[in-house]
Amino acid sequence: MGVGFLAFVALLVLAGGAAALIAILALNDTPELAGPPEPAKPIVVPVHPPQAVKP
Repeated sequence: MGVGFLAFVALLVLAGGAAALIAILALNDTPELAGPPEPAKPIVVPVHPPQAVKP
């Protein structure tokens, strides 16, 4: 395989990655087409009761 073929394959990979990235950004920018947004789930932080400090 020559250098030109390897460069061609690399170009195809870069073009495919760019197309996928553009598609992902387009889907993220248009929530109407991607479906209703999921409701934000509250972040539950476990609160431990204060430990009794022995003198």
